[in-house]
Amino acid sequence: MSKSSRAESGRREEHALRRRMSMWAAAAATALSIAGCVTMPAGTATRADPAPAAGEPGYRLVVPNRNAGTPRTVYLVRTGEKHWDLHFEARDLAQEQVERIAYWPASRQIAFDFERGAPARIDQMTRCNPALQQRRRGNYSPCSTQFKVPDNPLLARVLVGVASGGMSEADMALKNEAFFKLDAQGLLAVASRLQLHERVARRAYQEAYAHASGREQLAAFAAAHVANDPDGLAAQASRRVAALDENAAILRQARAGLPEPGVYRSRYTPADPVRYCNRFRRDAEAFGVCRQMAPAVVAELAQARAAVAQRFDLCTRVFRSVGGGANPNLCRRYAASQGCTGSAAAETRTCNVLLGKG
Repeated sequence: MSKSSRAESGRREEHALRRRMSMWAAAAATALSIAGCVTMPAGTATRADPAPAAGEPGYRLVVPNRNAGTPRTVYLVRTGEKHWDLHFEARDLAQEQVERIAYWPASRQIAFDFERGAPARIDQMTRCNPALQQRRRGNYSPCSTQFKVPDNPLLARVLVGVASGGMSEADMALKNEAFFKLDAQGLLAVASRLQLHERVARRAYQEAYAHASGREQLAAFAAAHVANDPDGLAAQASRRVAALDENAAILRQARAGLPEPGVYRSRYTPADPVRYCNRFRRDAEAFGVCRQMAPAVVAELAQARAAVAQRFDLCTRVFRSVGGGANPNLCRRYAASQGCTGSAAAETRTCNVLLGKG
């Protein structure tokens, strides 16, 4: 081939390449306009997150943001074609019907809580091969979630074609792969149908009551939920506060009638502690040691026995105050261990008073 022929052939190839690149660029522009891809800062809503209609709770789908505070983890389990259940206990993400999301009640923001491959944008296109689409342990991702929709196929062919060198190569590459975007509208619709916000708030309310202990926490719970008390827990908390106050009054009255601690100690303190050392010969070294230590040892033993006796008397007085008469066995157990359990009503009430329970 002559030099001029080679030059002409090169010009034709260059022209064909430019024409093909122009076609790809035009197709890409068309596909992008169809797909409506918009780059947004991390943690913000995107076009995939539509504005709520009137009356809707206004959920927003976002990417996980560490600076947004601690979210509530929620599991969604598909039980039918369009039926979902909401769970707060952990579920197995290896099961394809299980989804995990993070929810921020204050802002009503929702994020997918993936194990891998979290996208940088809600509308980000993800290239998924069959292996990535299979749900297995540790593989919960944008490719294996049920909340995904096929992305624009023309855009996918263009992008793969540019990377692989031609449209035919793109067709070959896409035989075993697909492009998806997260189905934001689908997830937000499920969250709305399940009343996510209301159920998270209800769960937090129930947990706050379950974790409340002591008068101050119960009173604070009752005050915070008195206007919105769907399960009657604020009323229960108020009744428990009243019971605690009544029990505290019974306990104060019972203690006021007890002898002073010194009276109990004197019962168990011998007049001559050194007499315990008479078992040793007076000229033996052990006798001298015993004589030095006996007063302190005897005083410590007397204090321990006095505390047991005082607790027994306190239990007896409380038991009588609640109308139980006397229960030596119950009070001996309480005096020895400071633990208290009972089956009869008077026993239970006595234990609640002694242990400060409502």
